[in-house]
Amino acid sequence: MIEKTGSSSALSGPTKLGVGFRLAIVLAALASLCICALAKEDIAEENSADSWYQKGYQLVSNGYYEEGLQAYNKSLEIDSGNATAWLDKALIHMILAKQARLKALDLFDENLEENPQDARAWWSRGVALYGLERPEEAKESWEKALEIYNETLKLDPEDAEAWFDKAEILISLGRNEEAIEAYDRAIELNSTRSAEAAMTKGNLLMEMGRYEEALAAYEKAVEVNPNFPSFWYYKGLALWALDRDSAAEEAFTKATEMGYVVTLPVVKEAGSGPVVTTRTEIAPER
Repeated sequence: MIEKTGSSSALSGPTKLGVGFRLAIVLAALASLCICALAKEDIAEENSADSWYQKGYQLVSNGYYEEGLQAYNKSLEIDSGNATAWLDKALIHMILAKQARLKALDLFDENLEENPQDARAWWSRGVALYGLERPEEAKESWEKALEIYNETLKLDPEDAEAWFDKAEILISLGRNEEAIEAYDRAIELNSTRSAEAAMTKGNLLMEMGRYEEALAAYEKAVEVNPNFPSFWYYKGLALWALDRDSAAEEAFTKATEMGYVVTLPVVKEAGSGPVVTTRTEIAPER
């Protein structure tokens, strides 16, 4: 139930219409709104919210998305209540994100032509493909990356960083039990990312309802890096799920002292589930 930063679970699945086509439809609808607005008013005063909005719209209509985004930002600085401008801004970010993923995909493909054994490039290529709503191709890339890491670990089973990277790929493939085992190996071998491995392991265990094991994982993260406030927060969350309120309060206090914003009852957006608002949702069997 706990969100993992950068996890692929937050990405949307395939849809029948492509992103570009959907955006074209929406932008066309927004064009009609803009024309209606202009028919009612004269040219907006220079440097007003309306004038910046109109500049932004014209720039975007001509394919200048980054410049258009800057103009929309100017408009919203003056009038933050313009819902249409906020929608336009969101659409521009979608377009730019798609363009960035396509560019990244091209570069990963070029890299893999020169070095087809680059496991990280295969994994990252999968992330780009998933963001482009091409999940089957993404899975193929992740499986290729996993194959390479398995070969690496056959040659050197003590490679802590390879175990960590393998765990990350297994999460992308939805093989969480195997990911936990791989994180355990990374921790045992003192990976430079041991704290992150323990933290992510704890998150996976929380999603599975294995709160005692999750607590042990968070405690390991705190042991490795006691100065990272979110580790204390998640430790408190596991304690809270186990009805150990006093210890949970101590962990939350520690996180707060380090600048982490903690509110009770705990409200935390889950990676792929509902929003946690009560102890019952964290530990429903209690």
